[in-house]
Amino acid sequence: MSTGYVIIQQGGHADRVATIPPEGLTIGRGEEAQLQLPNVSVSRLHARIRPEGRRYFLEDAGSGNGTVVNHEPLGGQPRELGSEDVITIGSFKLVFLVKTGRAFPSWRGQFVNQMQPYTVAGRQQGTDATFGLDKATLVRMAEADHRRDSARLIEQGTTGRAWQPGDRELIFGRNAQIPLPGWLTAARAARIRWVNGHHVIESLSWWTPSQLNGSPLTSPTRLSNGARLRIGKVLFRYEVPSSAHIRKMYEDKPTTGGRRETFSLPRKG
Repeated sequence: MSTGYVIIQQGGHADRVATIPPEGLTIGRGEEAQLQLPNVSVSRLHARIRPEGRRYFLEDAGSGNGTVVNHEPLGGQPRELGSEDVITIGSFKLVFLVKTGRAFPSWRGQFVNQMQPYTVAGRQQGTDATFGLDKATLVRMAEADHRRDSARLIEQGTTGRAWQPGDRELIFGRNAQIPLPGWLTAARAARIRWVNGHHVIESLSWWTPSQLNGSPLTSPTRLSNGARLRIGKVLFRYEVPSSAHIRKMYEDKPTTGGRRETFSLPRKG
């Protein structure tokens, strides 16, 4: 027997986990869905995960915004899921994991049986209709995921050490995650954070100067591909692999499933 799980990722929340029942899992905004994702970008009944023996299949349920797997629109055909496939449903990301032996699968260094279970904090008001996500929005979301998962900070020089910031905070400093030499180096000289889909660099100490592209770093600033950092006496380069393949995936491909619901903002006054 195998057991399937989905890790629910939502901005402003820690990753949470839900177990897929033996009969399968319905996903949507409505109360009838077994996994409720309360956001207007999600249809009332959006998608289903259907077990078949040890295999799991994902189906779109005629949603307004469609269902995306690993940045590729699902369309009208079921797709078999593999462990760590990333499912995009509206503004949510679901990471599929499967347990096939005795050991529980893990995600980002934590076993699923130790993770916080997913619960719905509360229903939104006025969500009878689905807000449509256009192709440009879906591409921006996919490109942000690409930056988060593939960006690297590379130390220049002979060492070639590299770090992947991901969505965690990275600190530069004496004996920090990114160590800087020198007894007079600040313990927290600078940091990189994940903010609104971008990595941001921020100076934390006047004692250890920070530069971005040759200029003093005076305020938190987004990092772009090829950015050059100098923290204290150490040089770094921020690199993001090309995301051209993401835009190509969405070219001439439908991003919706079946019937499309509409959404309109109430007029003021």
